[in-house]
Amino acid sequence: MVLNSVLESLLEGIEEGTIRQIGKRRKKKNLYCVICPACGSRVVKKELMEKGCYVCGYQETPNKKPASGPYRINCPKCGATVVKEKLLKKGCYICGSTVRVAPFDLAQGQ
Repeated sequence: MVLNSVLESLLEGIEEGTIRQIGKRRKKKNLYCVICPACGSRVVKKELMEKGCYVCGYQETPNKKPASGPYRINCPKCGATVVKEKLLKKGCYICGSTVRVAPFDLAQGQ
């Protein structure tokens, strides 16, 4: 009888410890990645706060300058998803088409 009660209390302690460890892991995981409120993609929370979303350019704080639009865009000729900066500098890596940007857009960094 005494042995059963000791074993039961021991098993309960192990279960509670396991549940606490799982809860701590979930909290750490939730603190690392968050969902971007603008586009819904999973991003690193620290990066979202400091630089903004790398997919859509959303920024959490209004005092920082806005990003220059999305990181990836579709090529206007072939429709492939490409990195915006490389498309503007070198052209599409699939079809080779170049995109012309107005001079006022270059001054703004877009």
